[in-house]
Amino acid sequence: MNLTDVPEAVGGQRRVRKELDAGDVQRAPWITDEERAPFIHVLEHRMRSLPPAADRLPAIPLALSECLPPSFPVGPPPGLELPVGEADRVGTVCGVGAAKGMEAEAAIEPTSTSWEWTILNPNAKFKANCGCPLVSNPFSLAGFNDMRAIFTPGTLWQNAQPKDPKKHRKDKVWQKGCRYGSLQLKFSRRPSAEQISIYFNIGSCRLGPLSASAEHCTSQVCELSMDWRSHVDKGSSLAIGVEVRADCPYDVQEYRGPPLFVMAESSHRMFRQALRLLGAPIV
Repeated sequence: MNLTDVPEAVGGQRRVRKELDAGDVQRAPWITDEERAPFIHVLEHRMRSLPPAADRLPAIPLALSECLPPSFPVGPPPGLELPVGEADRVGTVCGVGAAKGMEAEAAIEPTSTSWEWTILNPNAKFKANCGCPLVSNPFSLAGFNDMRAIFTPGTLWQNAQPKDPKKHRKDKVWQKGCRYGSLQLKFSRRPSAEQISIYFNIGSCRLGPLSASAEHCTSQVCELSMDWRSHVDKGSSLAIGVEVRADCPYDVQEYRGPPLFVMAESSHRMFRQALRLLGAPIV
């Protein structure tokens, strides 16, 4: 009897094939011994041709330590302590990870917090602007982008200029300004840092600290305590230094700290995804 004739001779073709494929030939009572013999022969031949079970089954590690490199420490379950030798080994690896984090932190370039604004011939520029404030080019400091410095000449400079009858109405406006002029910073948008400290340097004079709030796009006005014209050098240029210090600038969108050392027991998927969203490198 051929194997191709068995499905036609035996009812329930699908059930027979299912049980025969599973090697359960002995549990098919409706199959006679003559019909069962060819199938048993085929199954025995297939079993002899298969490799051993240890070779065809994938190796499944029984412990988490087998899935990780030898240098990666595996901590105990919560509430248990490591043996003395294991604790020393884990502590050594953690120390190496912390040292790597310190090296990476030292390799990261620090955010610039100071900037110098050089104004060539400020007296002529104020005259060309009819005494209006001078505005610097955009610059970035401490994570804040597109900042600008505003410099006003002051009423002392305004009163020293030749009077023009047509501009007599502006005298009342200038009398309300600062005597020696003022400096101010303008942000591209409202800062959200908790604390911002601003300093201005003109010559050997350091002015500040000034603050900025999230309600305004400008900082506090810094009134000059000396005549800025006395700090103009021989090349008719005035250097104004700007320093900004902030706790958490809003433009810093990625994590700039040292790499975080994550232990095996805390390396969950959600935690790692959150670190990746922050851009924090994981060692």
